[in-house]
Amino acid sequence: MISAMVLSEGFVRGLSAQSQFDWKKDVNNSGNIVKMTLANPATALRIEKELGIDVDAAGHPAGGTVRFNNGFERPMDLDEVRTFWDIFHRASVVWDNWQSIGKLNSMGSGQIPSTWFGNESRLISNGNVEIIGKLVSTGTQGEYMLEVDHASCGPIHFTMGGVRQLQQLKQKEQ
Repeated sequence: MISAMVLSEGFVRGLSAQSQFDWKKDVNNSGNIVKMTLANPATALRIEKELGIDVDAAGHPAGGTVRFNNGFERPMDLDEVRTFWDIFHRASVVWDNWQSIGKLNSMGSGQIPSTWFGNESRLISNGNVEIIGKLVSTGTQGEYMLEVDHASCGPIHFTMGGVRQLQQLKQKEQ
């Protein structure tokens, strides 16, 4: 079970569809993404030629630039960067990259280890809905929550029965 009142599956699928854009990824020597660039982003105004988002070691947006069709380029403030980050669902690319280079612990069933609580996690539901947030125990056996940054709806409640995969950075990587 995943709290259906919080996110409609259609909305989340719409975000997932955005992840199909061809982002250029720059990585450091450890294989971590440090910058992502998207040419001709599908924005409402369609005046942007390129978005560049800097990524910190924790996989969060740290800054960026926007280049417009008229050639003008400017830095984005952090709120603007986070907005584009959320719209284009970029956190999934960072997590997919960590998975491809072996930096994630994953589980699909069973009891969540106590060391996982309080850490950022990626939940992939049985319906392929993806949610990233801080993992919290509710205190009730088998019920958990993800606290999602900038979510106005509150924490997302779930049980492992609705989860295909729960992932977290390996402890030495955090």
